[in-house]
Amino acid sequence: MSKKAIVLLLSIAFLAASILYSYSAKKEYIKAKEEISQQAQEIKKTIALKKLWSAKGLKKKIENILKSIPNKRVNFKRKSVDLVANNLSYRELNYLLNKFASMPLQFQKLQINKVGSNFNLECLCEW
Repeated sequence: MSKKAIVLLLSIAFLAASILYSYSAKKEYIKAKEEISQQAQEIKKTIALKKLWSAKGLKKKIENILKSIPNKRVNFKRKSVDLVANNLSYRELNYLLNKFASMPLQFQKLQINKVGSNFNLECLCEW
């Protein structure tokens, strides 16, 4: 083999290596870009949930919901929803649970007891 043939083979080998390297680098770049965009979406969701959970109007919304039920039957503490309600009809119980389920509350305790045709509700939530 002549020197020209050896140089030609080496140049073809370098060309093939550079093509393979550029292909793998492009693949890694796309993968990293997808991971970054996924992390950005997760951060946006976390920020949105944080804003929702720290909403200052949430306490007022809960108080307005509880005003629809007579005060004799409901005990309510601030900061967290520590709710004890006695002698609720099924409609009042359903109303409370549906409203609380649609709010950004974290239930730590939820106990419902049926007494005759009425219900007793113990609920401990945080926001």
